[in-house]
Amino acid sequence: MMKSNDDVFNEIRDQFSYPQELPENLSKEKIVSRLRRVRQSPKSTFTVRKIASLAAAAVIVFVCGFVAVSHTEVGKTALDQDPTVQEAAAQNAETPKPSAAQSEEDKKTEVIGGVSDDELLKHFLKLYRSDKMESVRTTIAAAIGTVDDVVNYGSMKDYGAPETSESTDSPVGREEYSSTNVQVQGVDEGDIIKNDGRYIYYAGSDSTGIKKLYILDGETMQVMYSGYVYDGNGDVQSISEVYVNGDTMTVLCNRFGDDGYAFYDSFSCCSFYEKGDVIISLYDISDRTSPKLLRTHEQQGTYISSRMVGNYLYTVSRYYVGGADEEEIKKNYKPKLNGELFASDCVYVMNKDARSYVSLTAIDTSKPESEPGKLAVLGDGNSVYATAEKLYVAGAVYDGYNGDYTKINSFTLEGTVIGLGANGKVKGTCINQYAMDEYDGYFRIATNYYDGNKDLDVSSLYILDGDLKVVSKLEDIARDERIQSVRFMGKRAYLVTFRNTDPLFTLDLSDPKNPKITGELKLPGYSYYLHPVGENLLLGIGYDGTAENADFESTKVSLFDISDISNPVEKSKLVYNNSACYVGDFPRAFLTVKSGERYCLPILLLKDNSYFYTQACKIISIENGELKEQNSFVCDTDDDGMSSGSSLRGAYMGDSFYCINDFSLVRYSLASGERTGQVHFYDKKSAGANQGYVVATTMPAYIPE
Repeated sequence: MMKSNDDVFNEIRDQFSYPQELPENLSKEKIVSRLRRVRQSPKSTFTVRKIASLAAAAVIVFVCGFVAVSHTEVGKTALDQDPTVQEAAAQNAETPKPSAAQSEEDKKTEVIGGVSDDELLKHFLKLYRSDKMESVRTTIAAAIGTVDDVVNYGSMKDYGAPETSESTDSPVGREEYSSTNVQVQGVDEGDIIKNDGRYIYYAGSDSTGIKKLYILDGETMQVMYSGYVYDGNGDVQSISEVYVNGDTMTVLCNRFGDDGYAFYDSFSCCSFYEKGDVIISLYDISDRTSPKLLRTHEQQGTYISSRMVGNYLYTVSRYYVGGADEEEIKKNYKPKLNGELFASDCVYVMNKDARSYVSLTAIDTSKPESEPGKLAVLGDGNSVYATAEKLYVAGAVYDGYNGDYTKINSFTLEGTVIGLGANGKVKGTCINQYAMDEYDGYFRIATNYYDGNKDLDVSSLYILDGDLKVVSKLEDIARDERIQSVRFMGKRAYLVTFRNTDPLFTLDLSDPKNPKITGELKLPGYSYYLHPVGENLLLGIGYDGTAENADFESTKVSLFDISDISNPVEKSKLVYNNSACYVGDFPRAFLTVKSGERYCLPILLLKDNSYFYTQACKIISIENGELKEQNSFVCDTDDDGMSSGSSLRGAYMGDSFYCINDFSLVRYSLASGERTGQVHFYDKKSAGANQGYVVATTMPAYIPE
């Protein structure tokens, strides 16, 4: 018999002994109330199964909230409580000394350098001995099966993915071609598709769900190469992201351990379930039919994000120190690169209570033989923002007594040299990388915070200086509403919150010490991605709705006139009923076409209200201040229509537009809208009824219409 929620919460309570009364904001009623506030994500639009699985993840998050309280009181083993470590830190001449003006909280988060290996090992052994890991694992396993109430309230949103604007520079002699939608110009971001003006590089799932790499000639529509990526043990790895720089291709894979998996929630208390490695493979692709493996790096930890500046790849992972016994802890108390523990001079302490590291590596992809730069900090992180010179890692923390907060670490980037920057802290958690920005020496971050005592949501914006100290803030921007999307544009910011309707707020940040809300526009539904169109227009992509609530089965594209910062106006909109769009979760899928004023929106359109759908790239233009659908390019799917919508992408070269998903690549003419060719990645004739497709042994070539 399935246990009731009351039974599960009572079991959880009984498994842990608390030194004091459990605070009201961790009572069962408060947790259930908070679960009811969880919003649906685009990925959960069509199937209850997805809602249920994500709701189970939400239950795990709040179970961990209980555990955090137990760890806080029972453990008492942080580095700053170990006299040996305090003495070692004090003797280090490079250790920053707190000024008299520093608060007690500042002192807790100051950076410690020169901590010896023995001291780090002692720290983690103490944590291990005080842990109740097995109780936590058992409790969460029980909680997963008891989501009968949660299913009705929506699902946790996956914030592991990003958003941005893009570069359209083309090499001499080639027509204009598409590039990845990135947040900061000059800072590339990995994606499952890349395009160099002649070839398309795509990581698509095969019939087993493992992503393999395809290199396709955009002119001849030939599959030049298809193959898998292997680790040093000869095991196939599923591709996460790809970069292409000239004749060098870099492929990143996320390898999970036997008892590990990716957990993309915004509460770091669950990061101890992550176990794996980032496999970074460099290839010479001067011969597109036969990529040559140049070198592979294995960076320990679960993949968070990466950036590429010129030839330099910066990869960020999170490594939790855990093990079955103390001997395993001794072998793994620091992260490893290519099987070797980080050296002591590459390890710093930024959060003395942390159980995990944030690890960064810097690889010169133009010199595969060179050794990577590396740096690790004892702390946590789950969102990354980067410029060409600096990288920020934000780590969300759930504190059962004090609520959610975010710790921010900054790092300097110069070639393969990674430098330690500053660290700071703000209340609440940021939804994704677009909630962070650097401008004119200041760091800005927007957060959501749940006030358990008042049972309401608080949305805020903080501005920090170069030392990551808060210089100003706007709190409680929208009473009892959560931030859904953010876009910083120089001295301005645009922010969308939601509970029943969609307020678009305009913010004046020209004076960093005195930010102001200058305008507000309320509309049905809400936008989960904002994209600038010049200085005076803003695209919003999200859900349509009514005055009472959002319609999670419709996609709305809004065009906002933001020329008057005090009076934003929705000039035009397009609505697609019975549809889903993944841009909110995968902003890199959004595409600017031909230098602007045309945009590609990958979208899933339900067929006759069934579970089958059409995958299409809608080409939307702005004409005289109005949104117009210019073309709808359909991408073929397999017969059951279940090719993953998250793999749908668009690309263009000159007048040719390419629609691509796990199943096929289809080419169209941008001028006429006619289909001019296609390639199927699976052999339909080899598949039995309802058995899916098998990978074709010989890839088909150009198929004329």
